[in-house]
Amino acid sequence: PVWNILYPLIIFIAYALIIALYFRLVFGFFSRRFERQADLHIFTYFSSPQPLIDALKHVAFGSGIPLTDPSWHHYSIQKRVDFLEAADKNRSLISTHSRKVKRDFIIYCTVLLLSVGILISPSFSQVTPFEQISSGITLSTQKIDNGLNGKLRLFVVEAQMKKYHLSGEPTKKALVNSYSTEAGLTVPGIAEFLSAHQLIDEKQIQPATTLMSYAWQTFDFSMATPQLLHEFEHTTTQILDLAKHSPYTDETKKLQNARQKKLGKTPMKTTQNYQAYFQQHQKQIQEDYFTFLRFPSISSEPQNAEDCRACANWLKDYLEEAGFTVELWETSGHPTIYATHMKAGPDKPTLLIYNHYDVQPVDPLEEWDTPPFEPTIRDGSVFARGAQDNKGQCFYVIQALKAMLREEGSFPVNVKLCIEGEEEFASTGLSGILPTKKKELNADHLVIVDVGIEALDKPGITLGCRGLATMDLEVTGSNTDLHSGSHGGVVYNPIHALTEIIAKLRDANGKVTVPGFYDDIVELTDDEKKQIAFNFNTDEYHKQFDTLPHGGENHLSPSERKWIRPTLEINGIAGGYAGEGFKTVIPAKAKAKISCRLVPNQDPQKVASRVSEYIKSIAPKGVQVSVNIHKGMGKSLRASPHAKVAKAFAAAYETVFQKKCDYILQGGSIPIISELADASQAEVVLMGLGLAGDKIHAPNEHFDMERFQIGFLVITEALHQLGDSAG
Repeated sequence: PVWNILYPLIIFIAYALIIALYFRLVFGFFSRRFERQADLHIFTYFSSPQPLIDALKHVAFGSGIPLTDPSWHHYSIQKRVDFLEAADKNRSLISTHSRKVKRDFIIYCTVLLLSVGILISPSFSQVTPFEQISSGITLSTQKIDNGLNGKLRLFVVEAQMKKYHLSGEPTKKALVNSYSTEAGLTVPGIAEFLSAHQLIDEKQIQPATTLMSYAWQTFDFSMATPQLLHEFEHTTTQILDLAKHSPYTDETKKLQNARQKKLGKTPMKTTQNYQAYFQQHQKQIQEDYFTFLRFPSISSEPQNAEDCRACANWLKDYLEEAGFTVELWETSGHPTIYATHMKAGPDKPTLLIYNHYDVQPVDPLEEWDTPPFEPTIRDGSVFARGAQDNKGQCFYVIQALKAMLREEGSFPVNVKLCIEGEEEFASTGLSGILPTKKKELNADHLVIVDVGIEALDKPGITLGCRGLATMDLEVTGSNTDLHSGSHGGVVYNPIHALTEIIAKLRDANGKVTVPGFYDDIVELTDDEKKQIAFNFNTDEYHKQFDTLPHGGENHLSPSERKWIRPTLEINGIAGGYAGEGFKTVIPAKAKAKISCRLVPNQDPQKVASRVSEYIKSIAPKGVQVSVNIHKGMGKSLRASPHAKVAKAFAAAYETVFQKKCDYILQGGSIPIISELADASQAEVVLMGLGLAGDKIHAPNEHFDMERFQIGFLVITEALHQLGDSAG
């Protein structure tokens, strides 16, 4: 045993010394040749060696070592000076040296190629693989029987000899004998052994398949850890993927049958298995996530149109590689990705999952701590535009589905994906094509993965969100900006008019004063209210945002105000001069951005028209008022807690969080939801892992990898819950 350790160590040290000596002699010689040639170029440029000689002596003096002291540093410099002085006396040395350098360069390249060839040649590296192979298999209490062990040893040896380009019967015999018959292969260690020896490729598919078949047949998995079970599943899936085109169909069938007998049709169903999978693949998942985030897919900016398309194409390729059938739907704006995996069969339900790949603009750029499209990890969180909304949430869905296909081969339900590129820009493109895509989008269940939870220790699925109507208000007083000294007190200042109009849109109690604004609301019943967790932590809210919940209808709780009541908000005001210094003008125009969040049974177009009419009716004389109602409005949506999809996702949250799952609502809007629900004819639920402090739509947006993993686990568990509920 001692010699087995010392022998490769001695060989390694010997090789290291040889290589070090080789580099010192060969590269030292050629580097001096090329250094002299560089000196001659400078000499020729100045037509004299003196400037370079002076510079070299200055370098020598700058070292702090007296010139009289012998040293390698001064010796090298002195040799260069001597060469330059000799070349100055005999100019023919310049051309002679140039010819030698050309010759030496050819020799240098030849030596370098020969050296590389020697280093990678089988004869040079023969010791390393032999030692690696012969040190390989350890024993636990559960051994493979001697007969099969002998065959497997032969399989492994032949495979390894091919891998390391070894040949000859003596070598084969030595390697076979290096595996002790008494020290058989550990059954639980088979999967790890295959990975460690890199036996899972097309050349070694037969021994790998035989090994895993035996393992599934003989090992008792009832006491297996999730990590061990995952290792077996992962290795088996790799083998079966490679075996699709191999001639060893009998061995493949044996492996499939052995696994199915042990675990049934769905071999991986536990959250623990997928947790182990995520941890094993987290590095690659994170790299792919960062690639996704680097696309500046800002849907509202025309200059980012090509970036949006590039992002869509990348997602399409990624999903196809994962195993989906993918289409890129062209729209009036950015493309929508439609992906399907319908192999669960017609007797199984279909789940449609919605996400979006577009993001908000990044202004103000100077407030970002790091560039918004260069993902950065700080304290476990990924900082980038779209890190949460919605690329982070979109990507944990994709990773969960990819893992299920890789580990189980299929889904317990049929799956469709709709990933649009204009959610942040009113979804006009997808909205325009929905009437023609009803057949493709038809589903039993629809989950919108674009919302959040109240806190990380308070899991909850969302049963609804508010609708949205937006508009621009413009007040015009004159055809140009006016001097406030010459015209102040004469004309009606548009900013005054604008602020007076805005002030009249709410009363002192926070109620919207627009006539008919609340007319069509359908209030929640007392029973429905009991199902919703209207919790609100005022202290936490104040701590996080440095403000208190005093807006809106003050007789209602904060959660009621933001979830089940409509609002009218001013999102922006512009007018006059607001730069540094002062400019005494009465602006020609003043503008405001207005949005209305709506609740079930409110029609966005009707509400927007009522707001527009009321604004015009209260406008003061002396100004002109125009209201531009935006397209892309969306209705509110409210789902049932009794729907199968709601129950499945609630159960998934409880399994992953190990806590009761609340039913909550969202105050925000996803305009396309109601249209998508109508087009798909599916029952709806909303889910997500966003938190209020993620700074979506603001500088330094972030999403932590812990929640990414939680979302990943919730998706895998929810699909199994849906599959179980379908029978």
